[in-house]
Amino acid sequence: MNRSAFWIPICGAHFGRFSLPNEGSLVTAVHTQTAFLLTAFGFGPDALRMGVALEEALNNALYHGNLKISSDERENEDRSVYRRLVEDRKRTRPYNARRIHCDFFMTPLRVDLTVRDEGEGFDKTTIPDCTDPDRIYKFSGRGPKLMHTFADVVAYNEVGNEVHMVKHRVNIA
Repeated sequence: MNRSAFWIPICGAHFGRFSLPNEGSLVTAVHTQTAFLLTAFGFGPDALRMGVALEEALNNALYHGNLKISSDERENEDRSVYRRLVEDRKRTRPYNARRIHCDFFMTPLRVDLTVRDEGEGFDKTTIPDCTDPDRIYKFSGRGPKLMHTFADVVAYNEVGNEVHMVKHRVNIA
């Protein structure tokens, strides 16, 4: 599998860069490793929370950005239709050539996480409210809410194919 990744310790900080193919198992690996490092840096429960925020950003980049699968397509009652669409897009150009790019900068005081996909982007003002009673039982739409809940800063680029999250460590001894 073609992927590139590195972690570099710099004066008590860690800088990481990943370029991932469209593979869900790699999303899990990156979010797990990041949560582990944040735990080591003393972020406590925020390590898990930021791991969840990162996982949501990576999944959005993978499914909505790179594979261009809409929330409506994911909501199909026959889940096998959605799974077939995912597998088909993973094998079809231009989707299969797209990658997920992640940059990480971690210090004992803060973490910066940036996730970018190679899709067309989206208009962030169109994100539906997942707490709306009409959407509460939907499979999709919770990612942005979780990111905003767990990170101190969440900012999208103009195109909508990149999200930057920041978390400051609050439990400093």
